[in-house]
Amino acid sequence: MVRLLFLLVGLHSLECPPDTTEYENACVPSSCLFNGTICGGHGTCDDYGVCNCDEKYSPTHSGCQPAACVDGTVLCNGHGECREQPNGRYKCECDPGYELYNSAHYCMPEICVTGNWLCNGRGICIVDSEEGPHCQCDDTSEGDQCEICAKRGVLVGDRCIYDKCVTTYPDGTQDECGGMGICMSYNWSYICRCDPLDAITLGTFTCVSNNCISDNLSEGVCNRHGYCKGEKCVCDDGHEGKLCEISTVGCDEDETLVGGVCYPTKCITNSTGPTVVLCNNVGTCNFRRKECKCPTEYSGEQCEICSPGATRVDDACIDNACITDESDGNVSVCNGHGKCVQGESGSVRCRCDRGYRNVDTLTCASKGCISTTSVLCSNHGLCVDDACQCEDGFSGKHCENYDNCPVDHQYVLGYCVPNVCVTTYSDGFKAICGGYGHCVEKEDGPTCECIKDGRFINGACVSDACITDEENDIVCSNNGQCKGGVCNCELTSQSRTCAVNKSQ
Repeated sequence: MVRLLFLLVGLHSLECPPDTTEYENACVPSSCLFNGTICGGHGTCDDYGVCNCDEKYSPTHSGCQPAACVDGTVLCNGHGECREQPNGRYKCECDPGYELYNSAHYCMPEICVTGNWLCNGRGICIVDSEEGPHCQCDDTSEGDQCEICAKRGVLVGDRCIYDKCVTTYPDGTQDECGGMGICMSYNWSYICRCDPLDAITLGTFTCVSNNCISDNLSEGVCNRHGYCKGEKCVCDDGHEGKLCEISTVGCDEDETLVGGVCYPTKCITNSTGPTVVLCNNVGTCNFRRKECKCPTEYSGEQCEICSPGATRVDDACIDNACITDESDGNVSVCNGHGKCVQGESGSVRCRCDRGYRNVDTLTCASKGCISTTSVLCSNHGLCVDDACQCEDGFSGKHCENYDNCPVDHQYVLGYCVPNVCVTTYSDGFKAICGGYGHCVEKEDGPTCECIKDGRFINGACVSDACITDEENDIVCSNNGQCKGGVCNCELTSQSRTCAVNKSQ
């Protein structure tokens, strides 16, 4: 029940606060008053000025009204009045020119109502416009109520379908998208959207049931000896079976009958087993051309030999780009730790096994053999049993150390470098002159000679981008190291110059 705001200002006058109105000697929220009644007489007003309607009533712009007449918050779609019927129920009585459509609460222009559909289901009803109520037809229909198929529309059942979406069968009947999809507008034209679970798309305007397609798509719809209608094959004369795969009149001269099925003779590799083998199980038999289509690594009439650019490894032809020559004279695929696969561009690459990674696109190696610079054993060893076996004179996990450098020298990036020219970072990585200079021999000994945008500070060449105080030669705010032209900070939360926020 609404909380009544009694403001006693004398016996005969009542002054109400803003947004409230006097009603029966009390101030009530104005939002709850409709035609001099609270909530239209069928509800109560809460403390927030919202009507809580009685059972079987709904809130509208005119208070609580019978729910049977309400659509959303509009009574009779705004074009009628709600009347109680002799049976005690309510329904809308529509204004002249309007009639009930498909319910007791929806008054629509009578020009739009066509049985259980608006505009025959081929358009939308425009209710409020300067032209008056009318049907706006889709591209395939025309007429006052969209009752006529337009030039590009074909009547299929009770719908006008865009002509290219219509499948016409040899028996003269027609269907929308082969009976396995719907025709829908797309990019100013139409396409067939096929049932994603039970059909496949052949072209833009054809949906074919999965029941009409064999596992080998090259055999075509219904094995090219019939057509698909709905969810099953209708076979040509002389063929039968679920996929029209059985010939009842014999095969062509260049075909062989195996298990009741005519196969192109050129494709048959073996017909004596439980299932016929076509194209050595590596190629695809093209039933229209009656020949094998081989992968690029295979050739021959039945894909029985390797192409010139491939090598046979374990009964499979592998692109030579993925072949690795092993030290024992044998060959392996992707170093024995991956598979040779074809990329989208047509080129091949190695897809490495778990625990291995690409050094390059055609080499797989154990992660334990790959250095931080993604070089296999620093190019000075072999990866054997997940570890580097280094050449004579080299050592370290990744063969990164050369043991025969002169005194006061270190092996860095393939060179014996004087210690004074070596920059060692906190992660153990080493660079020559900080990566921004060259080590040169001077009269007084070796030193770093910086490149154009480098500056010699604290024994290393530093990029200008890392210098935070030129006057005092401060690098990375004294809170990091310059590596690769950027500051590597001691704390990852610091800025790109490693400056410390004093508020922290």
